[in-house]
Amino acid sequence: MKKLLKIYQRIFKISFMVHLTDRENFFAWCAVRIIGSITTIVFINSVFTRVQSINGWSQDQSLLVMGVGLLIAGLGSLTFFPFMYEFGKKY
Repeated sequence: MKKLLKIYQRIFKISFMVHLTDRENFFAWCAVRIIGSITTIVFINSVFTRVQSINGWSQDQSLLVMGVGLLIAGLGSLTFFPFMYEFGKKY
């Protein structure tokens, strides 16, 4: 497990440095992610203004699930996905 975390840490560092070489693209990516997150929060809030729960899920529970999903997708697209795309092109 420790070895896998070390590998992921290297992938994260390399991918982050590659993203920062083109700062405009990095900040545009951050802006798109922030706008997407805000849109998701507004959507969940607008749905829950009409109902109390959806299939037993409260507004807070729904926001938590969406937040964790956005966090995992954001970390994956920042680190793992670009690395794997480049890895596939080179090898």
